[in-house]
Amino acid sequence: PMTYKALYKAYANWYGKHPLVIRLPYVPEWLGGWVLDTFTSPSHAKIGRVMVHSMSNAMVVTHDHALQAFPSVHPKSLIASFDDLQEESR
Repeated sequence: PMTYKALYKAYANWYGKHPLVIRLPYVPEWLGGWVLDTFTSPSHAKIGRVMVHSMSNAMVVTHDHALQAFPSVHPKSLIASFDDLQEESR
């Protein structure tokens, strides 16, 4: 299991960035959306808003429904996934 904070930090580290992470007890979704709209590109803001909305859900797989639906898809390490993203963006 990995927290969203750990995922964010791992991605930032892989990308060569060192962001400041400030944990707030509660941030309204609309405020998070506004920040994303203000400081990121429209496509990244849209993805970010979906991610912010999903943060209220646990990120731990408790069943094999995806494996049943997609038997040819195999899990990868986090870094391998990041490397795939980099390849796709070229």
